[in-house]
Amino acid sequence: MPSDTASEKSHNLVAYAQAQEKIGEPISLDELSEVLDEDRPKNFADFIRSGDYEISEAFAADKRTLNQYRRYTGRAEGMSISFEAHLLGERVEFDPANASLTIKNLPTQLVNQLQTGGSQQK
Repeated sequence: MPSDTASEKSHNLVAYAQAQEKIGEPISLDELSEVLDEDRPKNFADFIRSGDYEISEAFAADKRTLNQYRRYTGRAEGMSISFEAHLLGERVEFDPANASLTIKNLPTQLVNQLQTGGSQQK
């Protein structure tokens, strides 16, 4: 599956799970299967049922797991970074070779703080 299609499917799955969690309803295997593949809405559910996966027909969304799909976060040495997962590859670029992030289109308030703080430190 192309990465943009996989990203869209992942986003749709997380959105469905978040919506179910928000209203206090369980995740339905049949609905999850339909979200995965609208053209063949029963494929995933049938695959799970035919295997030995021990997944219930309905189950609660795990908030901690959903948060991992929503945001990337990290803290170290006086720095805290947090951004929504869908921004990775768009406004946030990760360079694994240098363990660095490039952030585009910073919030105006942050740009103003950096410009003001930078001129005061010179």
